[in-house]
Amino acid sequence: MRRILLALTLLLVGMRTPSIAAELQLDPKLGSGTVLEASSVLRDPTGRWTLGDVIARHAAFAPATSLVPDLHAWFYAPSTLWFRLAPRATSAGPWYLHTTVAVDRAEMYFVPPTGEVARVAFGTLVPYNERQLPATMNEIALPERATREGTLYLKVVTREDAFGGFSIRPVAWEATTGRVLADQRLLPELIIIGLIGGLALFNGLFGLTLRERIYYWYAAAAGCFTLLEFITTGAAWRWLWPNGSVLFDVAVYPAYLCYLALMLAFADAFLELRTTQRALWRAIVGIFVCGALGDTAFIFVPNIFDRTNLIGVFEPLSSGCLLSAVFASGAIAWRRGCVGARPFTFAYSGVLGGILVGTLGNGLILPSNAWTNAAPALGVAWEAVFLALALAERIDRLRGERDTLKVEALVDALTGVANRRAFDRRLSEEWRRGLRGRTPVAAVLIDIDFFKSYNDEYGHVAGDRALKLVAGTLTSSSSRAEDFIARYGGEEFVVLLPYCSVADAADIADSMRAMVQALAITHAANPSGRLTISAGVACAVPTVGTTAEELVAAADRALYAAKRAGRNRVSEAIALVA
Repeated sequence: MRRILLALTLLLVGMRTPSIAAELQLDPKLGSGTVLEASSVLRDPTGRWTLGDVIARHAAFAPATSLVPDLHAWFYAPSTLWFRLAPRATSAGPWYLHTTVAVDRAEMYFVPPTGEVARVAFGTLVPYNERQLPATMNEIALPERATREGTLYLKVVTREDAFGGFSIRPVAWEATTGRVLADQRLLPELIIIGLIGGLALFNGLFGLTLRERIYYWYAAAAGCFTLLEFITTGAAWRWLWPNGSVLFDVAVYPAYLCYLALMLAFADAFLELRTTQRALWRAIVGIFVCGALGDTAFIFVPNIFDRTNLIGVFEPLSSGCLLSAVFASGAIAWRRGCVGARPFTFAYSGVLGGILVGTLGNGLILPSNAWTNAAPALGVAWEAVFLALALAERIDRLRGERDTLKVEALVDALTGVANRRAFDRRLSEEWRRGLRGRTPVAAVLIDIDFFKSYNDEYGHVAGDRALKLVAGTLTSSSSRAEDFIARYGGEEFVVLLPYCSVADAADIADSMRAMVQALAITHAANPSGRLTISAGVACAVPTVGTTAEELVAAADRALYAAKRAGRNRVSEAIALVA
Protein backbone atom coordinates (compact mmCIF):
# COMPACT_ATOMS: atom_id res chain seq x y z
CA MET A 1 0.00 0.00 0.00
CA ARG A 2 2.89 2.39 0.83
CA ARG A 3 4.47 1.78 -2.57
CA ILE A 4 1.16 2.51 -4.30
CA LEU A 5 0.69 5.76 -2.35
CA LEU A 6 4.31 6.77 -3.08
CA ALA A 7 3.85 6.05 -6.77
CA LEU A 8 0.62 8.10 -6.89
CA THR A 9 2.35 10.95 -5.07
CA LEU A 10 5.29 10.89 -7.46
CA LEU A 11 2.95 10.71 -10.43
CA LEU A 12 1.07 13.78 -9.25
CA VAL A 13 4.28 15.64 -8.59
CA GLY A 14 5.59 14.63 -11.96
CA MET A 15 2.40 15.89 -13.66
CA ARG A 16 2.79 19.29 -11.97
CA THR A 17 6.52 19.46 -12.89
CA PRO A 18 6.77 17.90 -16.34
CA SER A 19 10.42 18.83 -16.84
CA ILE A 20 12.40 18.30 -13.65
CA ALA A 21 15.64 17.00 -15.21
CA ALA A 22 17.62 17.83 -18.31
CA GLU A 23 17.79 14.95 -20.76
CA LEU A 24 21.23 13.51 -21.50
CA GLN A 25 21.68 11.85 -24.88
CA LEU A 26 23.85 8.71 -24.64
CA ASP A 27 26.24 7.58 -27.35
CA PRO A 28 25.24 4.03 -28.43
CA LYS A 29 28.89 2.88 -28.31
CA LEU A 30 30.45 4.99 -25.56
CA GLY A 31 27.53 6.09 -23.43
CA SER A 32 28.50 9.22 -21.49
CA GLY A 33 31.31 10.09 -19.17
CA THR A 34 29.97 13.54 -18.32
CA VAL A 35 26.94 12.55 -16.27
CA LEU A 36 27.89 14.78 -13.34
CA GLU A 37 28.03 17.88 -15.52
CA ALA A 38 24.61 17.10 -16.98
CA SER A 39 23.05 16.43 -13.58
CA SER A 40 21.45 18.72 -11.06
CA VAL A 41 22.07 18.34 -7.36
CA LEU A 42 20.37 19.02 -4.05
CA ARG A 43 22.05 18.84 -0.66
CA ASP A 44 20.18 17.12 2.18
CA PRO A 45 21.41 18.83 5.37
CA THR A 46 19.62 16.31 7.61
CA GLY A 47 20.45 13.12 5.72
CA ARG A 48 16.90 11.92 6.36
CA TRP A 49 14.92 13.22 3.39
CA THR A 50 12.80 10.75 1.49
CA LEU A 51 12.34 10.66 -2.25
CA GLY A 52 9.03 12.47 -1.85
CA ASP A 53 10.76 15.23 0.14
CA VAL A 54 13.35 15.64 -2.59
CA ILE A 55 10.83 15.76 -5.45
CA ALA A 56 8.84 18.34 -3.51
CA ARG A 57 11.97 20.52 -3.53
CA HIS A 58 12.53 20.18 -7.27
CA ALA A 59 12.98 23.93 -7.65
CA ALA A 60 15.93 23.91 -5.24
CA PHE A 61 18.06 21.67 -7.48
CA ALA A 62 21.17 23.36 -8.88
CA PRO A 63 23.72 22.33 -11.50
CA ALA A 64 26.11 19.70 -10.13
CA THR A 65 29.08 21.87 -11.14
CA SER A 66 28.17 24.19 -8.28
CA LEU A 67 29.39 21.51 -5.84
CA VAL A 68 33.07 22.27 -6.34
CA PRO A 69 33.28 25.54 -4.39
CA ASP A 70 30.40 24.70 -2.08
CA LEU A 71 31.84 21.48 -0.71
CA HIS A 72 34.65 23.20 1.20
CA ALA A 73 32.13 24.59 3.65
CA TRP A 74 31.30 21.04 4.72
CA PHE A 75 34.81 19.67 5.17
CA TYR A 76 34.24 18.38 8.73
CA ALA A 77 30.93 16.59 8.18
CA PRO A 78 29.68 13.81 5.88
CA SER A 79 27.42 14.92 3.08
CA THR A 80 24.17 13.56 1.70
CA LEU A 81 23.50 14.68 -1.86
CA TRP A 82 20.68 13.95 -4.29
CA PHE A 83 21.55 13.91 -8.00
CA ARG A 84 18.85 14.11 -10.66
CA LEU A 85 19.27 12.92 -14.25
CA ALA A 86 17.27 11.83 -17.28
CA PRO A 87 19.55 9.72 -19.56
CA ARG A 88 18.23 8.88 -23.03
CA ALA A 89 19.53 6.28 -25.49
CA THR A 90 18.32 5.06 -28.85
CA SER A 91 19.97 1.63 -28.60
CA ALA A 92 18.56 -1.21 -26.58
CA GLY A 93 20.54 -3.40 -24.22
CA PRO A 94 21.95 -3.20 -20.68
CA TRP A 95 23.37 0.11 -19.45
CA TYR A 96 25.54 0.54 -16.39
CA LEU A 97 26.05 3.43 -14.01
CA HIS A 98 29.62 3.87 -12.72
CA THR A 99 30.83 6.30 -10.10
CA THR A 100 34.30 7.25 -8.97
CA VAL A 101 32.68 8.74 -5.89
CA ALA A 102 33.98 7.50 -2.53
CA VAL A 103 30.48 6.30 -1.73
CA ASP A 104 29.66 4.82 1.64
CA ARG A 105 26.08 4.06 0.68
CA ALA A 106 23.96 5.20 -2.25
CA GLU A 107 20.46 4.55 -3.50
CA MET A 108 19.26 4.91 -7.07
CA TYR A 109 15.56 5.60 -7.63
CA PHE A 110 13.97 5.34 -11.04
CA VAL A 111 10.77 7.34 -11.22
CA PRO A 112 8.82 6.26 -14.33
CA PRO A 113 5.84 8.15 -15.78
CA THR A 114 3.68 5.21 -14.75
CA GLY A 115 4.22 2.28 -12.45
CA GLU A 116 6.18 1.68 -9.28
CA VAL A 117 9.39 3.42 -8.31
CA ALA A 118 12.43 1.12 -8.64
CA ARG A 119 15.12 1.31 -5.98
CA VAL A 120 18.66 -0.17 -5.95
CA ALA A 121 21.32 0.32 -3.25
CA PHE A 122 25.07 0.30 -3.84
CA GLY A 123 28.28 1.46 -2.13
CA THR A 124 30.86 0.19 0.34
CA LEU A 125 28.45 -0.30 3.24
CA VAL A 126 26.12 -2.49 1.21
CA PRO A 127 26.95 -6.11 2.14
CA TYR A 128 28.34 -8.20 -0.68
CA ASN A 129 25.43 -10.62 -0.60
CA GLU A 130 22.96 -7.74 -1.04
CA ARG A 131 24.59 -6.03 -4.03
CA GLN A 132 23.00 -6.03 -7.43
CA LEU A 133 26.42 -6.57 -9.05
CA PRO A 134 28.36 -8.36 -6.28
CA ALA A 135 31.80 -7.95 -7.82
CA THR A 136 31.68 -4.14 -7.68
CA MET A 137 30.91 -1.58 -4.99
CA ASN A 138 30.06 1.47 -7.10
CA GLU A 139 28.47 0.00 -10.19
CA ILE A 140 24.81 -0.85 -10.86
CA ALA A 141 22.67 -1.70 -13.84
CA LEU A 142 20.08 0.88 -14.92
CA PRO A 143 16.45 -0.22 -15.12
CA GLU A 144 15.50 -1.11 -18.68
CA ARG A 145 13.11 1.84 -19.08
CA ALA A 146 15.46 4.41 -17.51
CA THR A 147 17.19 5.29 -20.81
CA ARG A 148 13.88 5.89 -22.58
CA GLU A 149 11.66 7.63 -20.07
CA GLY A 150 11.32 8.80 -16.51
CA THR A 151 13.91 10.32 -14.16
CA LEU A 152 16.80 8.94 -12.14
CA TYR A 153 17.51 10.14 -8.59
CA LEU A 154 20.75 9.21 -6.84
CA LYS A 155 21.01 9.60 -3.08
CA VAL A 156 24.73 9.59 -2.24
CA VAL A 157 26.06 9.44 1.33
CA THR A 158 29.80 9.93 1.52
CA ARG A 159 32.42 11.03 4.03
CA GLU A 160 34.55 12.85 1.47
CA ASP A 161 34.03 16.14 -0.31
CA ALA A 162 35.83 15.12 -3.51
CA PHE A 163 32.95 13.36 -5.22
CA GLY A 164 34.69 12.40 -8.45
CA GLY A 165 32.24 11.75 -11.27
CA PHE A 166 29.51 9.57 -12.77
CA SER A 167 29.35 7.79 -16.09
CA ILE A 168 26.78 5.68 -17.91
CA ARG A 169 28.16 3.05 -20.26
CA PRO A 170 26.62 0.49 -22.63
CA VAL A 171 27.41 -3.21 -22.42
CA ALA A 172 29.58 -2.99 -25.56
CA TRP A 173 31.84 -0.42 -23.91
CA GLU A 174 31.95 -2.59 -20.80
CA ALA A 175 33.17 -5.57 -22.79
CA THR A 176 35.87 -3.65 -24.67
CA THR A 177 37.28 -2.01 -21.55
CA GLY A 178 37.01 -5.21 -19.52
CA ARG A 179 35.49 -3.52 -16.50
CA VAL A 180 32.50 -5.81 -16.49
CA LEU A 181 34.83 -8.82 -16.21
CA ALA A 182 35.56 -8.18 -12.55
CA ASP A 183 36.41 -11.80 -11.72
CA GLN A 184 38.90 -11.97 -14.58
CA ARG A 185 40.56 -8.78 -13.31
CA LEU A 186 40.68 -10.21 -9.82
CA LEU A 187 42.17 -13.59 -10.77
CA PRO A 188 45.78 -12.42 -11.46
CA GLU A 189 45.84 -10.41 -8.25
CA LEU A 190 44.50 -13.38 -6.31
CA ILE A 191 47.34 -15.50 -7.73
CA ILE A 192 49.87 -12.95 -6.45
CA ILE A 193 48.03 -12.75 -3.12
CA GLY A 194 48.15 -16.54 -2.87
CA LEU A 195 51.90 -16.50 -3.55
CA ILE A 196 52.52 -13.91 -0.84
CA GLY A 197 50.19 -15.68 1.59
CA GLY A 198 52.01 -18.97 0.93
CA LEU A 199 55.35 -17.31 1.66
CA ALA A 200 53.89 -15.90 4.87
CA LEU A 201 52.85 -19.38 5.98
CA PHE A 202 56.19 -20.89 4.92
CA ASN A 203 58.22 -18.31 6.84
CA GLY A 204 55.96 -18.68 9.85
CA LEU A 205 56.56 -22.43 9.96
CA PHE A 206 60.25 -21.87 9.31
CA GLY A 207 60.39 -19.44 12.21
CA LEU A 208 58.77 -22.02 14.48
CA THR A 209 61.40 -24.54 13.41
CA LEU A 210 64.41 -22.24 13.84
CA ARG A 211 62.87 -20.14 16.63
CA GLU A 212 64.11 -16.99 14.90
CA ARG A 213 61.97 -13.88 15.43
CA ILE A 214 63.05 -12.38 12.11
CA TYR A 215 60.96 -14.98 10.29
CA TYR A 216 57.97 -14.18 12.53
CA TRP A 217 58.17 -10.51 11.55
CA TYR A 218 58.30 -11.26 7.84
CA ALA A 219 55.55 -13.87 8.05
CA ALA A 220 53.32 -11.41 9.92
CA ALA A 221 54.10 -8.62 7.42
CA ALA A 222 53.35 -10.84 4.42
CA GLY A 223 50.15 -12.05 6.05
CA CYS A 224 49.07 -8.47 6.76
CA PHE A 225 49.79 -7.48 3.16
CA THR A 226 47.67 -10.41 2.00
CA LEU A 227 44.79 -9.01 4.06
CA LEU A 228 45.49 -5.53 2.65
CA GLU A 229 45.27 -6.81 -0.92
CA PHE A 230 42.04 -8.64 -0.09
CA ILE A 231 40.65 -5.29 1.03
CA THR A 232 41.94 -3.11 -1.81
CA THR A 233 40.71 -5.53 -4.48
CA GLY A 234 37.30 -5.87 -2.82
CA ALA A 235 37.81 -9.59 -2.24
CA ALA A 236 37.46 -9.11 1.52
CA TRP A 237 33.81 -8.16 1.12
CA ARG A 238 33.30 -11.25 -1.00
CA TRP A 239 35.03 -13.87 1.16
CA LEU A 240 35.84 -12.40 4.57
CA TRP A 241 32.73 -10.39 5.49
CA PRO A 242 30.07 -10.99 2.80
CA ASN A 243 27.27 -9.98 5.17
CA GLY A 244 29.10 -7.08 6.84
CA SER A 245 28.86 -3.34 6.35
CA VAL A 246 32.46 -2.20 6.52
CA LEU A 247 33.78 1.17 5.37
CA PHE A 248 36.59 0.93 2.85
CA ASP A 249 38.82 3.50 4.62
CA VAL A 250 38.22 1.96 8.04
CA ALA A 251 39.36 -1.39 6.66
CA VAL A 252 42.22 -0.39 4.38
CA TYR A 253 44.15 2.20 6.44
CA PRO A 254 44.62 0.09 9.63
CA ALA A 255 45.71 -2.87 7.49
CA TYR A 256 48.16 -0.67 5.57
CA LEU A 257 49.63 0.85 8.74
CA CYS A 258 49.92 -2.60 10.32
CA TYR A 259 51.80 -3.85 7.24
CA LEU A 260 54.22 -0.91 7.34
CA ALA A 261 54.82 -1.37 11.08
CA LEU A 262 55.59 -5.07 10.65
CA MET A 263 57.90 -4.39 7.70
CA LEU A 264 59.79 -1.83 9.81
CA ALA A 265 60.13 -4.39 12.58
CA PHE A 266 61.44 -6.91 10.03
CA ALA A 267 63.93 -4.39 8.61
CA ASP A 268 65.14 -3.56 12.13
CA ALA A 269 65.56 -7.25 13.02
CA PHE A 270 67.26 -8.07 9.71
CA LEU A 271 69.65 -5.09 9.57
CA GLU A 272 69.79 -4.28 13.32
CA LEU A 273 68.93 -0.67 12.50
CA ARG A 274 68.36 0.60 16.02
CA THR A 275 71.93 -0.29 16.96
CA THR A 276 73.82 0.22 13.68
CA GLN A 277 71.93 3.24 12.26
CA ARG A 278 70.34 4.92 15.26
CA ALA A 279 69.74 8.35 13.74
CA LEU A 280 68.17 6.98 10.57
CA TRP A 281 66.06 4.53 12.58
CA ARG A 282 64.68 7.38 14.69
CA ALA A 283 63.86 9.27 11.48
CA ILE A 284 62.08 6.22 10.06
CA VAL A 285 60.01 5.82 13.21
CA GLY A 286 59.18 9.54 13.18
CA ILE A 287 58.01 9.42 9.57
CA PHE A 288 55.89 6.38 10.31
CA VAL A 289 54.25 8.03 13.32
CA CYS A 290 53.44 11.16 11.29
CA GLY A 291 51.97 9.06 8.48
CA ALA A 292 49.97 6.98 10.95
CA LEU A 293 48.52 10.11 12.57
CA GLY A 294 47.62 11.51 9.16
CA ASP A 295 45.92 8.31 8.02
CA THR A 296 44.05 8.06 11.32
CA ALA A 297 42.86 11.65 10.91
CA PHE A 298 41.72 10.81 7.39
CA ILE A 299 39.56 7.98 8.78
CA PHE A 300 37.71 10.24 11.23
CA VAL A 301 37.82 13.65 9.48
CA PRO A 302 38.62 12.80 5.84
CA ASN A 303 37.80 16.22 4.44
CA ILE A 304 40.32 18.16 6.52
CA PHE A 305 42.91 17.60 3.78
CA ASP A 306 40.56 19.00 1.17
CA ARG A 307 40.53 22.42 2.86
CA THR A 308 44.31 22.66 2.39
CA ASN A 309 44.31 20.97 -1.04
CA LEU A 310 46.42 18.12 0.37
CA ILE A 311 44.01 15.34 -0.55
CA GLY A 312 45.83 12.83 -2.73
CA VAL A 313 49.22 14.31 -1.79
CA PHE A 314 49.75 13.43 1.87
CA GLU A 315 49.57 9.65 1.45
CA PRO A 316 52.05 9.45 -1.50
CA LEU A 317 54.38 11.87 0.31
CA SER A 318 54.41 10.04 3.67
CA SER A 319 54.63 6.58 2.10
CA GLY A 320 57.36 7.71 -0.29
CA CYS A 321 59.48 9.22 2.49
CA LEU A 322 59.08 6.17 4.72
CA LEU A 323 59.87 3.58 2.07
CA SER A 324 62.76 5.65 0.71
CA ALA A 325 64.26 5.89 4.21
CA VAL A 326 64.04 2.11 4.69
CA PHE A 327 65.57 1.59 1.25
CA ALA A 328 68.38 3.98 2.17
CA SER A 329 69.03 2.05 5.40
CA GLY A 330 69.46 -1.13 3.36
CA ALA A 331 71.83 0.61 0.94
CA ILE A 332 73.90 1.97 3.84
CA ALA A 333 74.06 -1.46 5.49
CA TRP A 334 75.10 -2.96 2.13
CA ARG A 335 77.90 -0.42 1.78
CA ARG A 336 79.08 -1.20 5.31
CA GLY A 337 79.33 -4.89 4.45
CA CYS A 338 76.31 -6.12 6.40
CA VAL A 339 75.54 -9.73 5.52
CA GLY A 340 72.21 -9.98 3.70
CA ALA A 341 71.90 -6.23 3.07
CA ARG A 342 72.37 -6.59 -0.69
CA PRO A 343 69.37 -8.88 -1.34
CA PHE A 344 67.36 -6.89 1.24
CA THR A 345 68.00 -3.67 -0.72
CA PHE A 346 67.02 -5.29 -4.01
CA ALA A 347 63.91 -6.73 -2.36
CA TYR A 348 62.83 -3.43 -0.88
CA SER A 349 63.27 -1.65 -4.20
CA GLY A 350 60.29 -3.67 -5.44
CA VAL A 351 58.16 -2.63 -2.46
CA LEU A 352 59.26 0.98 -2.85
CA GLY A 353 58.38 1.11 -6.53
CA GLY A 354 55.18 -0.94 -6.31
CA ILE A 355 53.57 0.88 -3.39
CA LEU A 356 54.57 4.30 -4.75
CA VAL A 357 53.07 3.54 -8.15
CA GLY A 358 49.90 2.21 -6.54
CA THR A 359 49.64 5.18 -4.19
CA LEU A 360 50.24 7.69 -6.96
CA GLY A 361 47.58 5.95 -9.03
CA ASN A 362 45.10 6.09 -6.17
CA GLY A 363 45.97 9.74 -5.62
CA LEU A 364 45.21 10.50 -9.27
CA ILE A 365 48.78 11.69 -9.79
CA LEU A 366 49.31 8.77 -12.18
CA PRO A 367 46.60 7.29 -14.43
CA SER A 368 44.64 4.72 -12.47
CA ASN A 369 44.59 1.45 -14.41
CA ALA A 370 45.12 -2.27 -13.99
CA TRP A 371 48.91 -1.84 -13.73
CA THR A 372 48.82 0.84 -11.04
CA ASN A 373 46.25 -1.20 -9.12
CA ALA A 374 48.41 -4.34 -9.27
CA ALA A 375 51.71 -2.51 -8.69
CA PRO A 376 51.80 -2.93 -4.86
CA ALA A 377 51.14 -6.68 -5.10
CA LEU A 378 53.74 -7.05 -7.86
CA GLY A 379 56.23 -5.07 -5.76
CA VAL A 380 55.69 -7.27 -2.72
CA ALA A 381 55.97 -10.37 -4.92
CA TRP A 382 59.31 -8.99 -6.17
CA GLU A 383 60.29 -8.45 -2.55
CA ALA A 384 59.28 -11.98 -1.63
CA VAL A 385 61.62 -13.46 -4.26
CA PHE A 386 64.67 -11.48 -3.17
CA LEU A 387 63.92 -11.84 0.53
CA ALA A 388 63.68 -15.59 0.01
CA LEU A 389 67.26 -15.38 -1.31
CA ALA A 390 68.26 -13.17 1.62
CA LEU A 391 66.71 -15.52 4.15
CA ALA A 392 68.31 -18.52 2.42
CA GLU A 393 71.67 -16.77 2.60
CA ARG A 394 71.03 -16.06 6.26
CA ILE A 395 70.20 -19.73 6.86
CA ASP A 396 73.45 -20.82 5.18
CA ARG A 397 75.40 -18.33 7.26
CA LEU A 398 73.74 -19.45 10.48
CA ARG A 399 74.31 -23.08 9.55
CA GLY A 400 77.98 -22.35 8.88
CA GLU A 401 78.31 -20.49 12.18
CA ARG A 402 76.56 -23.33 13.96
CA ASP A 403 78.87 -25.91 12.38
CA THR A 404 81.86 -23.79 13.30
CA LEU A 405 80.66 -23.60 16.88
CA LYS A 406 80.16 -27.33 16.93
CA VAL A 407 83.69 -27.87 15.71
CA GLU A 408 85.08 -25.36 18.18
CA ALA A 409 83.16 -27.05 20.98
CA LEU A 410 84.98 -30.32 20.21
CA VAL A 411 88.49 -28.88 19.76
CA ASP A 412 90.98 -28.05 22.49
CA ALA A 413 91.66 -24.32 22.17
CA LEU A 414 95.33 -24.52 23.21
CA THR A 415 96.69 -27.53 21.33
CA GLY A 416 94.28 -27.71 18.38
CA VAL A 417 93.59 -31.43 18.84
CA ALA A 418 90.25 -32.88 19.93
CA ASN A 419 89.14 -32.24 23.51
CA ARG A 420 87.86 -34.60 26.20
CA ARG A 421 84.24 -34.18 25.07
CA ALA A 422 85.10 -35.16 21.51
CA PHE A 423 87.09 -38.16 22.75
CA ASP A 424 84.20 -39.44 24.88
CA ARG A 425 81.88 -39.21 21.86
CA ARG A 426 84.36 -40.95 19.55
CA LEU A 427 85.14 -43.66 22.10
CA SER A 428 81.43 -44.47 22.42
CA GLU A 429 81.07 -44.71 18.63
CA GLU A 430 84.13 -46.95 18.21
CA TRP A 431 83.07 -49.18 21.10
CA ARG A 432 79.63 -49.74 19.53
CA ARG A 433 81.25 -50.43 16.16
CA GLY A 434 83.63 -52.95 17.73
CA LEU A 435 80.73 -54.59 19.55
CA ARG A 436 78.83 -55.04 16.28
CA GLY A 437 81.85 -56.27 14.29
CA ARG A 438 83.73 -58.07 17.08
CA THR A 439 86.84 -55.99 16.23
CA PRO A 440 89.48 -54.80 18.73
CA VAL A 441 89.75 -51.24 20.07
CA ALA A 442 92.98 -49.99 21.66
CA ALA A 443 93.57 -46.91 23.80
CA VAL A 444 96.88 -45.23 24.66
CA LEU A 445 96.92 -42.83 27.62
CA ILE A 446 99.94 -40.47 27.55
CA ASP A 447 101.34 -38.19 30.26
CA ILE A 448 104.20 -35.67 29.94
CA ASP A 449 106.89 -36.54 32.49
CA PHE A 450 107.69 -34.01 35.22
CA PHE A 451 105.49 -31.38 33.53
CA LYS A 452 104.64 -29.55 36.78
CA SER A 453 108.30 -28.93 37.51
CA TYR A 454 108.75 -27.85 33.86
CA ASN A 455 106.04 -25.21 34.35
CA ASP A 456 107.57 -24.09 37.61
CA GLU A 457 111.03 -23.75 36.07
CA TYR A 458 110.24 -22.23 32.64
CA GLY A 459 106.85 -20.63 33.21
CA HIS A 460 103.37 -21.33 31.96
CA VAL A 461 103.96 -19.70 28.55
CA ALA A 462 106.77 -22.16 27.86
CA GLY A 463 104.58 -24.93 29.24
CA ASP A 464 101.78 -24.05 26.82
CA ARG A 465 104.28 -24.02 23.96
CA ALA A 466 105.54 -27.47 25.00
CA LEU A 467 101.97 -28.83 25.07
CA LYS A 468 101.42 -27.56 21.51
CA LEU A 469 104.66 -29.21 20.32
CA VAL A 470 103.81 -32.53 21.94
CA ALA A 471 100.27 -32.45 20.49
CA GLY A 472 101.66 -31.70 17.01
CA THR A 473 104.19 -34.52 17.31
CA LEU A 474 101.56 -37.04 18.37
CA THR A 475 99.34 -36.00 15.45
CA SER A 476 102.13 -36.23 12.87
CA SER A 477 103.15 -39.68 14.16
CA SER A 478 99.70 -41.11 13.41
CA SER A 479 99.59 -42.65 9.94
CA ARG A 480 96.09 -44.18 9.93
CA ALA A 481 93.00 -42.16 9.08
CA GLU A 482 90.90 -43.90 11.76
CA ASP A 483 93.32 -43.05 14.61
CA PHE A 484 92.01 -40.37 16.96
CA ILE A 485 94.16 -38.11 19.20
CA ALA A 486 92.73 -35.89 21.95
CA ARG A 487 93.86 -33.90 24.93
CA TYR A 488 92.56 -35.80 27.92
CA GLY A 489 93.23 -33.11 30.51
CA GLY A 490 96.15 -31.06 31.82
CA GLU A 491 99.33 -32.62 30.44
CA GLU A 492 97.61 -35.89 29.46
CA PHE A 493 96.73 -37.02 25.95
CA VAL A 494 94.84 -40.08 24.71
CA VAL A 495 95.07 -41.95 21.43
CA LEU A 496 92.22 -44.15 20.23
CA LEU A 497 93.27 -46.91 17.82
CA PRO A 498 90.40 -48.96 16.28
CA TYR A 499 91.16 -52.33 14.67
CA CYS A 500 94.51 -52.47 16.48
CA SER A 501 95.99 -55.24 18.64
CA VAL A 502 97.73 -54.52 21.93
CA ALA A 503 101.16 -55.23 20.42
CA ASP A 504 100.61 -52.88 17.47
CA ALA A 505 99.24 -50.24 19.80
CA ALA A 506 102.32 -50.55 21.99
CA ASP A 507 104.57 -50.11 18.92
CA ILE A 508 102.67 -46.96 17.90
CA ALA A 509 102.91 -45.60 21.45
CA ASP A 510 106.66 -46.26 21.59
CA SER A 511 107.14 -44.52 18.25
CA MET A 512 105.35 -41.49 19.66
CA ARG A 513 107.52 -41.60 22.78
CA ALA A 514 110.67 -41.60 20.69
CA MET A 515 109.52 -38.69 18.52
CA VAL A 516 108.69 -36.57 21.56
CA GLN A 517 112.06 -37.36 23.13
CA ALA A 518 113.73 -36.24 19.91
CA LEU A 519 112.17 -32.78 20.25
CA ALA A 520 114.62 -30.07 21.28
CA ILE A 521 112.73 -29.34 24.51
CA THR A 522 115.17 -29.29 27.40
CA HIS A 523 114.05 -30.22 30.89
CA ALA A 524 116.47 -29.77 33.78
CA ALA A 525 114.38 -31.86 36.19
CA ASN A 526 114.37 -34.86 33.85
CA PRO A 527 117.40 -37.19 34.11
CA SER A 528 117.55 -37.41 30.32
CA GLY A 529 117.62 -33.63 30.02
CA ARG A 530 114.71 -33.72 27.53
CA LEU A 531 110.96 -33.47 27.80
CA THR A 532 109.63 -37.05 27.63
CA ILE A 533 106.33 -38.90 27.87
CA SER A 534 105.06 -42.08 29.51
CA ALA A 535 102.30 -44.18 27.94
CA GLY A 536 99.87 -46.87 29.05
CA VAL A 537 98.31 -49.18 26.45
CA ALA A 538 95.12 -51.24 26.77
CA CYS A 539 93.23 -53.23 24.13
CA ALA A 540 89.95 -55.17 24.12
CA VAL A 541 87.34 -56.69 21.84
CA PRO A 542 84.07 -55.13 23.06
CA THR A 543 81.55 -57.55 24.51
CA VAL A 544 78.19 -57.19 26.16
CA GLY A 545 79.81 -57.55 29.59
CA THR A 546 82.50 -54.86 29.13
CA THR A 547 82.40 -51.06 28.79
CA ALA A 548 84.50 -48.42 27.08
CA GLU A 549 85.26 -46.85 30.48
CA GLU A 550 86.97 -50.09 31.54
CA LEU A 551 89.27 -49.81 28.53
CA VAL A 552 90.36 -46.29 29.51
CA ALA A 553 90.75 -47.34 33.16
CA ALA A 554 93.03 -50.22 32.09
CA ALA A 555 95.16 -47.82 29.99
CA ASP A 556 95.35 -45.48 33.01
CA ARG A 557 96.63 -48.28 35.25
CA ALA A 558 99.23 -49.16 32.62
CA LEU A 559 100.30 -45.49 32.48
CA TYR A 560 100.91 -45.39 36.22
CA ALA A 561 102.88 -48.63 35.93
CA ALA A 562 105.13 -46.93 33.35
CA LYS A 563 105.68 -44.00 35.67
CA ARG A 564 106.53 -46.22 38.61
CA ALA A 565 108.99 -48.06 36.39
CA GLY A 566 110.96 -44.85 35.79
CA ARG A 567 108.97 -42.87 33.16
CA ASN A 568 109.83 -42.34 29.49
CA ARG A 569 108.51 -45.78 28.62
CA VAL A 570 105.38 -47.67 27.45
CA SER A 571 103.52 -50.17 29.62
CA GLU A 572 100.80 -52.63 28.52
CA ALA A 573 97.71 -53.50 30.55
CA ILE A 574 97.31 -57.18 31.34
CA ALA A 575 93.51 -57.15 31.63
CA LEU A 576 90.62 -54.69 31.54
CA VAL A 577 89.57 -55.39 35.11
CA ALA A 578 92.33 -55.28 37.75
